[in-house]
Amino acid sequence: MTREQYILATQQNNLPRAENAQLYPVGIYGWRKRCLYFFVLLLLVTMIVNLAMTIWILKVMNFTVVSTTMTLYLLLLVQRRYSTVIFIFK
Repeated sequence: MTREQYILATQQNNLPRAENAQLYPVGIYGWRKRCLYFFVLLLLVTMIVNLAMTIWILKVMNFTVVSTTMTLYLLLLVQRRYSTVIFIFK
């Protein structure tokens, strides 16, 4: 704080003050509040749709915990050990 700001802030103010000073409410009101709620709702719906589509894609593509590479590697090991041909049917 500069010296001039300190002097101005500490000087006596001789202006009369209203006894019942109206306090302004702090917050979001009216159309701004509705727009904010709409934005939050839109974001929530987008997240839910995104999660649902991700789960649907995982189901449709038949992803498993064990990867395809690991499955093929295990099949090769079994074929080498037992010298048999293994067919997998779904």
